[in-house]
Amino acid sequence: MKYKLITNFRKKIKSNKPLIGTWIQSASCTNAEILAKNGYDWIAIDMEHGQIDWKSHEDLIRTIESCGVLPLTRVSKPSADDVKHALDSGSYGLIIPNMKGFKETKNILEHSILPPNGIRGVGFCRANNYGKEFEEYMREFKPILIPMLENLDFFKDLNEIKKIKNIDIIFLGPYDFSASINETGKFKNKKFKNYENKFLKIFNNDKIKTGIHLVSPNQKSLKKMISRGFRFIALSTDTQFLSTASEIKIKF
Repeated sequence: MKYKLITNFRKKIKSNKPLIGTWIQSASCTNAEILAKNGYDWIAIDMEHGQIDWKSHEDLIRTIESCGVLPLTRVSKPSADDVKHALDSGSYGLIIPNMKGFKETKNILEHSILPPNGIRGVGFCRANNYGKEFEEYMREFKPILIPMLENLDFFKDLNEIKKIKNIDIIFLGPYDFSASINETGKFKNKKFKNYENKFLKIFNNDKIKTGIHLVSPNQKSLKKMISRGFRFIALSTDTQFLSTASEIKIKF
């Protein structure tokens, strides 16, 4: 199932169809199961802003993949150790935040790929069924790799970064990027929009597709993101879904 889900994911990227997913920020397998049965292409476990430890991360992977949905992990930082833990526990791919440019991006992606093409540490783990599927895993597993654009240094290196092999998506983190240009959370601001449009233009018709986080679960905004060219969209979070749907607006 693992290799089929990854293959289908990449076929969808190649055909320029949108891939819609969401974030899990809680350690709740119940939340993960509910979302995984709601038609998403992927679900990402948020180790950066979510309150999730590695044991819970592994349980969330089990839950998501058991529903036939592709599990991804946003690691907490561009760290070889975090990358190893996420992939060894069975994640199908990585969303990697806070990178500062070409060199750091190339280095962390090399740590994400198995030898001989990369330098990821090799060992028996859950991902290769504790050694029982070691040879197949070494031969077949090629993780989904998604660096995040969150600062100006990364933006300035985009034309070099897009030449790195094995990148599937470049993902715009709107809050951190808007903060880096001193316009935190102001997504309609002209300065932010100009950078966003330049980002989309750089990857127009490129094999690497663009992604973004749409924080508010709004179907109209989702359609607009797709029409503008984004092809990998994180629709809100489990915690935001709960917060929005449970809000009482009746005045007594």
